[in-house]
Amino acid sequence: MKVGDKIKFKEEKTPYRIRAMSNRFAVCTRPFNPQRTVIYTVLDFKHEIRGPENTVFGLGAETDKECQEMLQRFESGESEVSHRNNVPLNYCVIDSTKPLCEELQRAFQLFNASS
Repeated sequence: MKVGDKIKFKEEKTPYRIRAMSNRFAVCTRPFNPQRTVIYTVLDFKHEIRGPENTVFGLGAETDKECQEMLQRFESGESEVSHRNNVPLNYCVIDSTKPLCEELQRAFQLFNASS
């Protein structure tokens, strides 16, 4: 998995694109055309969950710069995946046919090796 890859989640029809990524987190977005913006989700490889940032009002994920800034907040511990609005990460697939569990296992191994 790398920045620019498309990632699809089992419970959603529209794929996301990985916009920013580290060994522990990935910020992904997909278009939300009715409001001319994006919907985002953050993958947390350590806790094996995904969801929005744990903030009252989002700080934006429309640009690559905003996604990088969000990733930095997660990496610094300033922010985390929402406790109330997260879902398990094990329902992810890439290209809607290839199971992500192999990719996730590699990401978990990379994270654990760097810890």
